[in-house]
Amino acid sequence: MIETTLVLEGSDRFRAMLKAMGRSALPAIAEALHLEGEAVIADAKDNYVPTVSTNLKGSGFVKHPMITPTGVVVQLGFGNAAIKYAKRTHENPRAGKTGGVSPHGRRYKRWSRVGSWKFLTKPLKRRERGLENRVWRTILKYWGPLLGGGR
Repeated sequence: MIETTLVLEGSDRFRAMLKAMGRSALPAIAEALHLEGEAVIADAKDNYVPTVSTNLKGSGFVKHPMITPTGVVVQLGFGNAAIKYAKRTHENPRAGKTGGVSPHGRRYKRWSRVGSWKFLTKPLKRRERGLENRVWRTILKYWGPLLGGGR
């Protein structure tokens, strides 16, 4: 599988509020991170995945969140039957840009005319900005009534 990791640390204020909420905030954080994972995979499929067939695009996944002793883990990635192509393509700067010709001048029978390399990393990086605010809004869906706001 092609997987990546993002650690949400947030501002001092954000961390202090989460600490005050304790482990009871973890289900809301898990939901928020799962929604983020879904958005990353959707963006990757729509804008970044090189597509020769639907195998790679169709292999995108977001697993259900796991609440661990140290926080929340949401796995997302591409792979399954397309794992060899996924690994090769994710690290190939020419992905989606070959014009149907190999680096050695050999013509390909089939090639992707769309997408790019780092097709998982790029959409994840795009979503980093504003992540803290989006997670906080999801937490407020749960905690808003207790904090005097929300829904």
